[in-house]
Amino acid sequence: KYADYLEIADYYTPNQKEAKKISNTSTPEEAAQALTKYFDNVVVKVDKDGCIGIDENGSFFVPSIDEFKNVDSTGAGDAFLSGFMYGLFYDKPLKDCVLLGNITGGKAVTKVGALSAYNTEQELLNYFEKYKSFIE
Repeated sequence: KYADYLEIADYYTPNQKEAKKISNTSTPEEAAQALTKYFDNVVVKVDKDGCIGIDENGSFFVPSIDEFKNVDSTGAGDAFLSGFMYGLFYDKPLKDCVLLGNITGGKAVTKVGALSAYNTEQELLNYFEKYKSFIE
């Protein structure tokens, strides 16, 4: 019933449970592949492990940031989107956008509450430089 909405969206960043349900598949990898019907750039969040992505170069995986220890997941998805959109705004490749999202989402879970832990722009860019080898 959501196909009409998917056809007008530029990006959709479901978690693995949402992706499997909407695509009627059993694994996050299958779900990501199914979503290529609607999107040139696909992102499926696989919880604490990271994100699966598919772009014009094929599929890839961007792991989560190990140094960020989960205390409270409240707001992690929204925080992920802030980093992801930062990358889109600066016309970064999809892998970079996902890494930026993993940084902001990862940092958000290190304290209790949705707005307790965050990155300044400079901190975000420093973490990006530190972890960009994850995706190269």
